Amino acid sequence: MSEQAQKEIDHYRRILAICEHDLAYKGYLSFVKIIKQQVEYLESFDLKTRITESKKDSSEYERAESIIDKLPKKISELKALQSELKIEFDPEEGKVKKGPISPQSLNY
Repeated sequence: MSEQAQKEIDHYRRILAICEHDLAYKGYLSFVKIIKQQVEYLESFDLKTRITESKKDSSEYERAESIIDKLPKKISELKALQSELKIEFDPEEGKVKKGPISPQSLNY
């Protein structure tokens, strides 16, 4: 088994052990799920149809507008939480989080 494969196995063993007891990690995954749902909702939202509705029927437009206003801040908060919890692998794709390489990040 390669060293990289062993590192990934160890990482996922740690995640499985942590996930059973760590509410912070579960909370992070819930946060990711909610943001994904909001993005999917906005992708299917048809502005042209909704903006021409009468004022009394515009509640869906107002909710979408509220999501749009808050989404950038929520995404920033999600990234900060990911960094704070030191989540190095993308839980959805199972891939290593790719970030910029600096001299400090290289271990000799």
